[in-house]
Amino acid sequence: VNLYAKKFYKKHVLSGDLNYYRNVAHFYGYPDSLIAKNDETTTFTKQRFNTFEGKLNLKSFYNDSNKINHDINLNFYNITDKFETSENNIMANGTLNFFVNKEKLNVYVATDYYNTKSKTDTINDFIFRLNPYFEAGGKKWHVDLGLNVAIDKFSDTTAKFYFSPKLNVHYNIYNNFVIPYAGLGGGLEKNSFRSLST
Repeated sequence: VNLYAKKFYKKHVLSGDLNYYRNVAHFYGYPDSLIAKNDETTTFTKQRFNTFEGKLNLKSFYNDSNKINHDINLNFYNITDKFETSENNIMANGTLNFFVNKEKLNVYVATDYYNTKSKTDTINDFIFRLNPYFEAGGKKWHVDLGLNVAIDKFSDTTAKFYFSPKLNVHYNIYNNFVIPYAGLGGGLEKNSFRSLST
């Protein structure tokens, strides 16, 4: 089930989503000795995920290069399964871009909070990301150059810091037909309950 709305303003667009997903998985290949004959629900051979999700986005469209364009998002989801495991996530992120002299500077900032519960444990994880990078180019070339920074605070553990470069290069050798690309980068990817189960 998906609901979507969008509102246009003079220099902005505001949009929102409300979504519900239901996914069911059946597991096969178990020997009969593991399945109780009187267990009509076949509990461990079936899994079910219910996900509720909400999204808000505000995006600007300034033509004036002296102004700061922005793309701001606020997202939330709740996912539960058949075995009383659940996860809540709140993410706020935004991209700002503006010009410094003739070069374009983009700054991506995100905060990401996870609360995952099961019958035996509760885990909290907070992630902060910062990605500033410059865009430069000429008639035939383009370069993105910046830095990826992430801070991960997992439950009661000490916060961990991650740094990686952001470099993307391409060059138009011949009439937009031959364009080699090269890049160097990295970052932190979260393995959440949702990403591992749906």
